[in-house]
Amino acid sequence: MNSKAIMTAVQSARSWDVARWAPIPLRLVVGYGFLVHGYAKLTRGPDAFAGILHAIGVPAPHLMAWLTILIEVLGGVAVLLGAFVPLVSVPMAAVLLVAMFTVHLPYGFSSIKLIAVTSAGAVFGPPGYETDLLYLACLAALVAGGSGPLAIGGDIASPRDRAATTGAGLTSTIRSTPGAAVTASPSLQAATAPGQDVRGARMLSIMAQTRRQFS
Repeated sequence: MNSKAIMTAVQSARSWDVARWAPIPLRLVVGYGFLVHGYAKLTRGPDAFAGILHAIGVPAPHLMAWLTILIEVLGGVAVLLGAFVPLVSVPMAAVLLVAMFTVHLPYGFSSIKLIAVTSAGAVFGPPGYETDLLYLACLAALVAGGSGPLAIGGDIASPRDRAATTGAGLTSTIRSTPGAAVTASPSLQAATAPGQDVRGARMLSIMAQTRRQFS
């Protein structure tokens, strides 16, 4: 095994360290966005939002207004905290789909339509469904990939399952690396067992490969 194989394994471990933080900006954007929209509806008064729902033909507008506000506020807080994201994503996605098909769809894809710039500021046209799709994509990514670090729970897989999956993926990556097709040592197998420290497993794998290079 040459030094290039060692560097490939090290870079793979480092990239995983960075990638595991990717859900954080998604949670911040989606959670804060929903929370702000729900709070705005609440401060203007649920009756005002109910009037809008009645105008577009939504049944039981007052009930739906309150449900929408609760979903946006509570769902936004849950996503920010990383709590029960797969569960709260279902009603949040329903709100987005209703908004997309009843309000935004006739105005096309783009959510930013600059019409003119006057002395009072920029003038924009009615928004399309672009933002709805972005929110839906973010929710889908969080449900499929997990809430990431600093989450209080609610991922699809349990911590033990995620540790087992990560350890197996690490061993597979090392074995598939050119020049590094070696059998994992007992210490590496123990470190990649469910519930063990994955970072320690990566370090042990690199050390094992280095020893084999000079043996």
